[in-house]
Amino acid sequence: MAPLAALGNRYLLAGAAGALAPLGLAPFGYWPATLVAMALLARLLYRHRQQSYRLSFCFGAGLYLVGASWVYVSIVNFGTLPAALAALATIAFALFVALFFALPLALLRQMPRTPLSFIAAFTPLWLLGEWLRSWLLTGFPWLYAGYSLTDSWLASYAAIGGVYLLSALLAAAAATLALWGELRRPQRWAGLAASALVVLTGLGLDRVQWTQAVGSPISVALLQPDVDQAQKWSASQRSAILGALEQRSEPLWGHQIVVWPEAAVPAVAQSVPTFLARIDRRARAANTALITGIPNYQAATGRYYNSVLALGNASGLYNKTQLVPFAEIIPLQSLLGPLLAIFELPMESMSHGDRHQPLLQVGEWQLATAICYEVVYPDLVARQAADAQLLLTVSNDAWFNHTIAPHQHLQMAQLRARESAKAMIRATNNGVSALIDHRGRLLATAPQYQAASLTGWLQPRTGSTWYSRTGSLPWVVTALLICVILLWRQRRSVRH
Repeated sequence: MAPLAALGNRYLLAGAAGALAPLGLAPFGYWPATLVAMALLARLLYRHRQQSYRLSFCFGAGLYLVGASWVYVSIVNFGTLPAALAALATIAFALFVALFFALPLALLRQMPRTPLSFIAAFTPLWLLGEWLRSWLLTGFPWLYAGYSLTDSWLASYAAIGGVYLLSALLAAAAATLALWGELRRPQRWAGLAASALVVLTGLGLDRVQWTQAVGSPISVALLQPDVDQAQKWSASQRSAILGALEQRSEPLWGHQIVVWPEAAVPAVAQSVPTFLARIDRRARAANTALITGIPNYQAATGRYYNSVLALGNASGLYNKTQLVPFAEIIPLQSLLGPLLAIFELPMESMSHGDRHQPLLQVGEWQLATAICYEVVYPDLVARQAADAQLLLTVSNDAWFNHTIAPHQHLQMAQLRARESAKAMIRATNNGVSALIDHRGRLLATAPQYQAASLTGWLQPRTGSTWYSRTGSLPWVVTALLICVILLWRQRRSVRH
């Protein structure tokens, strides 16, 4: 019984550590909690390597059950499930993602068994795990450890390696902390020296100007309509919603850019040509660029898109490329489709936009656009941001109600701005709408859960960071090489 009890306790501890990790992220911001959680996991994995996958799975389950608990709110409020089944669906989702969280860390049992080798393996495997979760089955790049450093000077590393490098730095620190007592004295001194070097380099990077201001600051106005999600797509409410958009935008005309959030117009663009033409004329008369989220139908392909349309003193149409798994698209549809039908989860019917699309044009400036969930994909935003002078993201976080999700979403948008060293406009239906500068700092925010407008100035910038030019590829390749070398060393030592 004692060994079984000890086994259970270590799995519970791994799950509790995972549940602790989100406290380092928004809206809590207790960044040491994420570091401690990772250190606890590293200690467990070092001592019990043969159970690496199961321990990592337990950590991932705790991480997503707590950090993505808002999935329950979305299902129970906007689906047709009773609370008990919604809770079951949420648990199933967290366990499903945890399966993939644990995959890379399971390789630790194949790595060399010295403390230094463990640190050298844990760090790249953590990075590879986050990268894997950014694309596997369309990806769920949420709750990355590096976001806990968003408001610290160490966020300056984001311009070089994005959130992945921030996570790797935390993983190295966590593993070193976990194994401090196992390291020899010279190794401890080396660890302290490496930590000091990371801090000093971070302070130096914090002063680097990766991009340059160009032209004068631009006046920007965001409209946060706060439309009830339950009424948004009701045909009987359409006229009232469109009228409210016009009325609340009246004081905003004259700003260089006015932004309405994702799907602010609750109708396919082709079904409201009179409304769009009237708004276009009003924007042109005010010399304003109006950018709005709106569904779009392309008759040539018979497909619907979640889009952003530029009117007035602007041009362009952007179709969302990265769809939301289990909401706009079903991964492994043949396998999971029948299960989702049992749970009666609400699904949209949207298509992927082209991977390469022209940027929105506002006068002489170009805007890189991300719709809602797209902003959580580091490489996607970095790729589009390289040739833009401003970043734009529109969202509708009303699906999450009063949960931590909107704050997590905002924090990820902040780090996208830091990674690209360009200011970002973030317009949402009910919060958190924000203006973010090129260092990821919040210049202004609108209050949540109420109709509001937000105005301010943003500085266009030209140039690009290392990360916006290269993306995560150099770091992924480096992490893979380190793992291959460590695996080769272990195999070699076993043979001899």
